[in-house]
Amino acid sequence: MRKVKFYKFETGKSPVEEYFDSLSNKQFEKIAFVLDIIKQLDIVPRKIPQKEIATAEKRKQDYYNRKAKK
Repeated sequence: MRKVKFYKFETGKSPVEEYFDSLSNKQFEKIAFVLDIIKQLDIVPRKIPQKEIATAEKRKQDYYNRKAKK
């Protein structure tokens, strides 16, 4: 099973967790369902906008850069 980690800025704030806090319970349940699928499946059949992929890649690179400095 895959582990899902949410990106955090150097300040410790997580934009994903802040977004989750802004959602209704029903909206959050839908996202939690998708995250559960991501954890369980090797290949996830979802279409992701290029803008979201670019944001994820940028945050991933920042995460690894900060991790390497420690």
